[in-house]
Amino acid sequence: AQELITIQEDFEQNKFEWDESFSDNGTAVIMNNMLMLENKSETTPMCSMCNLPIISDEDFKASITLSKPKINDKDFIGIVLNYEDELNYWVFLVREKTAYIGTLS
Repeated sequence: AQELITIQEDFEQNKFEWDESFSDNGTAVIMNNMLMLENKSETTPMCSMCNLPIISDEDFKASITLSKPKINDKDFIGIVLNYEDELNYWVFLVREKTAYIGTLS
């Protein structure tokens, strides 16, 4: 297991260099010390990426504080790990009463 270290992103300095983007599908922007994702598409998820200082092959714990929307039984929210390209990554997705972990390759 990795050494127990707590890493917290307050988005004030964007220390992990989260991607910000603006498109017809939505926006990913840092405002008011928050990463705000707005999704306007029913089929394309909105996301932001960064490089966290973790080794994903070892045990780690991640937590997220959501202001909205609330987790429901229709929409997934998740974390992508070991991203190489659009067809090669691990994904951990959750929604109400459901969790999914898997790889795309």
